[in-house]
Amino acid sequence: MRFTSGLILVLGISGTLLFAPRLAWAQPPAALPAGLDTLDDWAAYDRVEKQLKGAAPQVAIDTYTKFYESRPKLVPLVGIKVTANIADLYSDKLKNYEKALEIADWGIKKYADEPAVVWLIQKKSQTLNTLKRPEEAAKVWEDNWNSIVRGATHSEDWLVMYASITLRDANDAYDALGQSEKAIPMLLKAFSAMPFLLDDKAQGQGNWKSGWMYNALIPKLLKANRGDEALSWAKMHYALCSFDKDCIARANTSLGRVWGEQEAYPSIRLFAQAQEEGADPALKNPLSGVKLPVLDEKPLKEHIARLKTTPGSALSAGKVKEQITLLLAQSDFGAAMTQARLLLKDKPENPEGALQICRVFKAADLNTRRANQFLLYLEGKAENPIPAFVKEHEAKPAAPATDAPKT
Repeated sequence: MRFTSGLILVLGISGTLLFAPRLAWAQPPAALPAGLDTLDDWAAYDRVEKQLKGAAPQVAIDTYTKFYESRPKLVPLVGIKVTANIADLYSDKLKNYEKALEIADWGIKKYADEPAVVWLIQKKSQTLNTLKRPEEAAKVWEDNWNSIVRGATHSEDWLVMYASITLRDANDAYDALGQSEKAIPMLLKAFSAMPFLLDDKAQGQGNWKSGWMYNALIPKLLKANRGDEALSWAKMHYALCSFDKDCIARANTSLGRVWGEQEAYPSIRLFAQAQEEGADPALKNPLSGVKLPVLDEKPLKEHIARLKTTPGSALSAGKVKEQITLLLAQSDFGAAMTQARLLLKDKPENPEGALQICRVFKAADLNTRRANQFLLYLEGKAENPIPAFVKEHEAKPAAPATDAPKT
């Protein structure tokens, strides 16, 4: 693989790219660090990365190219990282978006069977939007659907993020084309095929673009006069979002958007009252009668089976979080609480277990009262609400989903 600004000849048998002679550049020639032959691919890549800190873009491109060509059996993930880095240099530093697109396309074909190829797929959709070619950008998710799903189901947060942002690029492309309604089936399909994205934090990284799928879907459903579905998805947003103030604030915004559009102002007031400590037990939460959307059971069961911890193996916090998301989507609160408690027991010093327990309380109760009580219990200031919760939900079947909006 070689990346230059010259003419390219593609030899399909070997997959090698041959380039026309280079132009002379007014900068130091690219050179690889010494001693790479004694290092494995990852260690060698790290050394090249350190050398290229602050390097001119073309020098970095040429050095990455030399590194790639010097290792014909490069570990695929390292190869993808190098390819993505070169594409980023062309787009972000040299503003040569056509070249960046060319590099991304090359990598997508070269690494078609690798989960991390979703990184390059997202680079392609992003670049097409930058080039103001929304018709093509809107097709990227369909053309690469299996690769997007495969990458997202690899239980790596950064791959899930790239899968989600590829869909975001398609959503933006549909908006640019004035065809926003076409994003609805895409988002519904994505939630069914990749249900771990129901946690709005999984849709981005940190708070970057988190919750964007709900923020895109719900207004589009309202605009299409599908208000019941919009409210159902707003409830899903609240129930399954992570237990932190930013996520809960985004979910509250989703609910407020739907109720505001429907002029259901008493519902807004009642829901706020239901969150207050010491709320009247007789107060009916307006979400309690709202059905969650019905997801495709087949991928749900497949994902739950994939995420189960093998006896004797270490507990994976990431997989347990995904499993809790899927169980909550099925309203299986008892099983979700069991997984959250396992997480806390496995690493009591890690706050993730406690936060997942609070998340289960929030999803089941549709308020944060018992979740907050549990946090006070951890400080020795309240009774443990888990035993009563377990008794409520032991051997209790998941809530029926009849009459719920279908995806």
